Amino acid sequence: MSKWIKELIIESVRRFFILRLGVLARSRPGSRTVYVVDIDNTLAHTWPSLCDGYIRTEASRYETLSIFRGMRQLVVEQAAAGHLVVFVSARSYHCYFSTMRWLRACGVPFDQLILVYRVSEKIGFIDLLIAKGLNVVYIDDLSYNHEAGEVRFYEETIRRVRNMPIRYFGLAEIEAINDSIART
Repeated sequence: MSKWIKELIIESVRRFFILRLGVLARSRPGSRTVYVVDIDNTLAHTWPSLCDGYIRTEASRYETLSIFRGMRQLVVEQAAAGHLVVFVSARSYHCYFSTMRWLRACGVPFDQLILVYRVSEKIGFIDLLIAKGLNVVYIDDLSYNHEAGEVRFYEETIRRVRNMPIRYFGLAEIEAINDSIART
């Protein structure tokens, strides 16, 4: 596939998700807080599935992930309180429906699922919600490389997020949430 066609597809899908997010923000005017939540290594315990050596499709691998009970509980509580829950994950677009099936199978309520091609694209969706006058709580480990034994971070994205007028939960906060449930 040529680079031009690939970029056209990425931009078209991004615009589709932007439109859907705008409609969602207008459809629930009473919900002033939006929880924007990552999936991989935040809600789903993803990285071990990259190490098991079993060859399968990416979509089927996603459908077999275990869930972090603490993060699941937090999302369920926020949805029950009437807050919007939007999952934004850097995953292949062809995994959209398998991701949706996994969320539903885990009993995780959500208002919208957005997939992005690059992690840095998540910022644009948060900016859109802020521009709509919504309070944003962003929960994302913004890390990678767990499976290689040396966790790395998307430092530039983290820096940008920390400068936004939102509440941000990073890796340390996510681990604390999950550890608190694991101990109960």
